[in-house]
Amino acid sequence: MDLILEHIPEIPALAWGYSRDVSEVWKIFLLLFAVPLALLWRRLPRLPAVALLALLTALSVTNYTRLSGKLLFERVDTYDLIHYYINTRYFDELGYYDLYPAIITADIENGGPHFRSGNVFLDQDDTGHHIQPLSVALAKGQEVK
Repeated sequence: MDLILEHIPEIPALAWGYSRDVSEVWKIFLLLFAVPLALLWRRLPRLPAVALLALLTALSVTNYTRLSGKLLFERVDTYDLIHYYINTRYFDELGYYDLYPAIITADIENGGPHFRSGNVFLDQDDTGHHIQPLSVALAKGQEVK
C-alpha cells in the first residue's frame, strides 16, 4: 500500500472557474429569488414571471458549471455522482463509514487517484470526522471488498 501512496502526486488547486464552496453560496442567493417566485407565481404578471424564471434558470446553469464549460463537457462532477448515484446505490451494503474508503480503493486500483485531496481523505467514524492518510482508506477498502 505505501508503495502506491508514494507515487500519488499532489493535485494543484483549481485553475478555472470557481470552487464548489463559492457555488454553494451562490445557490443561497438564487434561492432568495426562486422561493418567492414559486410562492407568488399565480399572482405575478405572466411575462415578468417567465422572464425572471428564465433568468434564474440561466444563472443556475452558469453556477452549476462554475463559469467553465469543462464541467459541462469535459469533467464529471464527482460530488454529484457520488452523492446522487453511488451513495444511493451502495449505501445499504457499505453504510456511512465504509463507502468512501471503498470508492477511494476502487479509484486507486483503476489508475487513480482522480480526486484533488492529495494523500489524505476525510474519514468518518462514531466520534466524528478526521483527516487520515490514504493508507487508512485503502486498508478499510480492502476489508469491505
